[in-house]
Amino acid sequence: MSKREQAKEERRERIVEAAETLIRREGGVDFSMRELADLAGVAFAAAEPGEDPIEHFFEFVEGALGTYTSDSTLFRPLLVVVLSADAHPWADSISAGAEFWLRCLAPAIEAGLVSRDDDCAQLARSLHLGFRGALMGWARGEETAATTRRDLVHISGLLFAGAATVDARPRVEAALRRLESSPAAAR
Repeated sequence: MSKREQAKEERRERIVEAAETLIRREGGVDFSMRELADLAGVAFAAAEPGEDPIEHFFEFVEGALGTYTSDSTLFRPLLVVVLSADAHPWADSISAGAEFWLRCLAPAIEAGLVSRDDDCAQLARSLHLGFRGALMGWARGEETAATTRRDLVHISGLLFAGAATVDARPRVEAALRRLESSPAAAR
């Protein structure tokens, strides 16, 4: 395992441990992603210095899904409750999720890879809703992790490519094609 893969695995383990701690402490799932990130000591959407914003975006998509699928025994029932229509109403969870995606997109926005800033809020909202919908299919056992990964990469890649500048679009599309044809996509 490469150092980068090892670091990702350690990060996932910290997130799972923090989620378990918060669930036990709160007696349920009434905590924010910010609380989870703080307890795990991670910045969910932050890019590493010098990291390609397009690669960062796709790594975030895969990493976010990997966090959940790394421990399906814990996260499947948790997400079924959190994402259900009957869930405790959180203070505008769609806006909070979109804000999370905006932080993920920040390096691409700062690099001028997204066509217009006013499209970024809608892009982030659409990314959140697509992620949430695909994740619910996995949480309910309707889809495998591999199928969900393929769907999430495809949905997020198409949305990102649609909002990308004319110059950035071919790079986003190439990254999307590479990920869709990778061995992980076939699992």
